[in-house]
Amino acid sequence: MHGGWPSTCQGRYWITGNGIGYLDDLGFWAFGEFRGGCLHHARHRFTPC
Repeated sequence: MHGGWPSTCQGRYWITGNGIGYLDDLGFWAFGEFRGGCLHHARHRFTPC
């Protein structure tokens, strides 16, 4: 859940090259980039488990 909004876990995503875009059901857009095996998004770095 993002900020208490359950529907932000639902929506669409698309991958183009190293980039990923997200659009949730509330209209929130976000973008990320895959670099070195990690997802970089909004000053965060997500690594595989």
